[in-house]
Amino acid sequence: MGKQEQEHKKKQTETAKIKNKQQKIEEGPKCPMRYIPKIAKFIVIPLILAYLFFSLQNKETTTKQQPISHGENYQIKYQYQSVIDKYKPFHPDIGVEFIETPKQLDKEISQYSDEQIQKVINQFHVWSNVTLEKHHYDTKYSFNWPHLGIKNNYTYCTSSDILKLKYPSIVFKNKYMYVDFSKNSLSRDLASAFGVDLTPYALEGQQKQIGNVRKYDLDPQISLIFSQKSRVHHFHPFTTCLFCLFQTSNHIPGKWDITGKDLVINNYKNYEKSNFKNPQQCKKTINFMPTSYRLFDKQECTQFFDYLKSQGYKNLIEKQGIAFIMKAGRDIHRGEGIEIMTDDVYQRYMHDYEQGKLCGKNKQTVQAQRYIANPMLYEGRKIEVRIYFLIASTDPLIIYSQNNAHLRMCSEIFDKHSLQKEVHVCNVALASKSGNQNFVIDFSLEGLRDYLLEKNHISNKNWVEDVIYPQIYQAIIHLVRSGQHRFLKDSRVNENFALDFLIDDESHLWFMENNPNPQIMRTSEKRVERHYQMFGDLFEIQFAQLRSRFKRLLNFTKNVVLPNFKDVEKNPEKYKEQFKKLNQNQIDPEFQIRQNNTYQKIYDENLQGAEKFMGNLPDDCLIN
Repeated sequence: MGKQEQEHKKKQTETAKIKNKQQKIEEGPKCPMRYIPKIAKFIVIPLILAYLFFSLQNKETTTKQQPISHGENYQIKYQYQSVIDKYKPFHPDIGVEFIETPKQLDKEISQYSDEQIQKVINQFHVWSNVTLEKHHYDTKYSFNWPHLGIKNNYTYCTSSDILKLKYPSIVFKNKYMYVDFSKNSLSRDLASAFGVDLTPYALEGQQKQIGNVRKYDLDPQISLIFSQKSRVHHFHPFTTCLFCLFQTSNHIPGKWDITGKDLVINNYKNYEKSNFKNPQQCKKTINFMPTSYRLFDKQECTQFFDYLKSQGYKNLIEKQGIAFIMKAGRDIHRGEGIEIMTDDVYQRYMHDYEQGKLCGKNKQTVQAQRYIANPMLYEGRKIEVRIYFLIASTDPLIIYSQNNAHLRMCSEIFDKHSLQKEVHVCNVALASKSGNQNFVIDFSLEGLRDYLLEKNHISNKNWVEDVIYPQIYQAIIHLVRSGQHRFLKDSRVNENFALDFLIDDESHLWFMENNPNPQIMRTSEKRVERHYQMFGDLFEIQFAQLRSRFKRLLNFTKNVVLPNFKDVEKNPEKYKEQFKKLNQNQIDPEFQIRQNNTYQKIYDENLQGAEKFMGNLPDDCLIN
């Protein structure tokens, strides 16, 4: 027998062994026939009955409109078609399957060669190029860091922008998106409901051995970057590999200055010192931040520990129980990094700072914030306001706020002397950890108004419009203005935030935290519906701005740049300012958003003087 025949016979033997082993596994142990009736009676039938019982229970639960969280990870099963049908009159494009139609060349653009068009795009890229500063990055990431298997093609933006100039319907007629949320997330479902997900392969949480290999080319038709990654710009350079001229992105580099716990208070204190037109009058509107002590600031740290050792502090805690909430960390949200100042926490801080002797040496990012001991209550529980707001543009600065703020109720009855965190912090994650499933997560300001009127806590039927929303809008504008100096100023970036406030029993709003990249969860059917409405409205604003900007630059290309390109090459500065003006964000009449969009513009630097405040702040707050 030859060597090849021996190897062949050996392989056949090994294959036979594997098949025999698999057959045994599939067959399992033999079961005598006489035991089958007993197995059916005592095991199979009870299992079937249990399955049917729990199926009916689950069906009943998921079909009722309940603002109650339940299920694994507090996610509910939900039929989205009913939501899509509900919002069809408001968003005609929801649920539409965009069908690829033959692209038609723009007749005027098609008169020029690809080489000429590329020269125009190259010039546009020079004019729109931005330099991201050190504070826009986290040093542990770089462009070479693998990201969801997506290639960095340094000619991508050139190809993408040329394609869109030649075929404008890509921008005007469709909503092509880059999406990297996990496969079964609500965020991904939302993108698919309103547009076209062109990156189904890009999945957050995919296996590392896949993510560490860059093998996917991005589709040049992408118009909106809808990313879970706040730092997506760490992996793909601006104006070359992504963030092209005719794209818009849902994250703002530098936004940490209005979300990081320490940065927010730093900027707030500096902003108060701004050279306002009338400082005394303007500061009456900058009153949403509870008294805070930064323990990383030597002077404030010393003041804080001096107070903790005083008789005044002892009297305060005897009167109201909790005097301070401690906030640690910068990029920590959703109830994390927060402690109430119990006696144990008091003793720990006294030890860690040696009763204040280590102030200036202990540089931990911690702040102590005065606890609001007189919160507005609903059925005996503390409540928090959540409002979503959109920085629609940083060039120029444009801000929208949703006009349907909602509230969350703490899971435990309020007692200012209680040491239980869930009594004082209304957070879904905290409440779920406590094991209390019977709490209402979402209800509206209007519902709270009706309750307060019924209980005679307020008398103004327009309490929401006259008292609460004006405070919300003022706080948002001041918060954003206080940190805008660190934003990347570019017309391609925008971001949606979730801002949390507390209302006290005198109807005053107090800042709690500003959440970047807020979680989009299926905690209740009501919340799922709200997210469909919110993101439909967000996408409408984002695409209205992009299409307006794109059309202005398309006309500029056809009517000015291409016919005069030799002069453009010789005298680029002559045309640069015109380009920059056209490239700034402003929604043109042709692309106006619907009147019933739930986002209301509250600040617009396209307007002059106090008009930019849109009636939400006095001209006293203009900065000289």
